[in-house]
Amino acid sequence: LQATGRPLVTMCPICLANLRRAGAEVMDLSTLLAEFAGSGKNG
Repeated sequence: LQATGRPLVTMCPICLANLRRAGAEVMDLSTLLAEFAGSGKNG
């Protein structure tokens, strides 16, 4: 793995905290799903 997309998505709270601490742009899966559901882009 040479590069990742932005933001990274995780469903593990420990991973989320560690990735944020390391400086990664990361968000929780539940946040992403909530934004997607509220955007009207889901069908």
